[in-house]
Amino acid sequence: MTHIIDAGGENDKYAIPLGTLRTSHVRNEKRLEWTKDRLQETLNTCKSVFPDLEVRSITATYNCVGMVFASRRVWVDPDEVNLFLTDDNYAKLDNLDHAQIGDVAIYKSPEGSIKHVGIIIERKVDIKAAQIQFKILSKWSVNPEFIHRPSEVFASYGQLSEIWTDRKEL
Repeated sequence: MTHIIDAGGENDKYAIPLGTLRTSHVRNEKRLEWTKDRLQETLNTCKSVFPDLEVRSITATYNCVGMVFASRRVWVDPDEVNLFLTDDNYAKLDNLDHAQIGDVAIYKSPEGSIKHVGIIIERKVDIKAAQIQFKILSKWSVNPEFIHRPSEVFASYGQLSEIWTDRKEL
């Protein structure tokens, strides 16, 4: 096994130049693609737990943070999410019901650490149930990208806890 000094850093050949609006470097890693059989196995595992998931894309080369903040190019540790939120001028919504399409969904552990992120891609008002329903697009680690309801994630991804937006108001 090879150990890289400053893995994911600016001089790591397995990382890409990735930064925030304020030009902070974001640690990242380019990962190799898995075989089709292995990718199919990950899809089958996820669908066995959540059969209603809609598949968008199947790849193992990036994770949820890489999908949301790095244009699906690399793997980025969830510990880097706060750097993006701060440096890229995101604002935390005070109410989950205020989420709009394009906003970022943050899943946290009970202890408060960010475990998973996704993007709101659908918002519906259910008048009969007096609630707002969402669909989220997210990448599940080495598993596929899925379109899913907020509660349809593995327990290890935590619970939908926050919504952040980069919307600019006039």
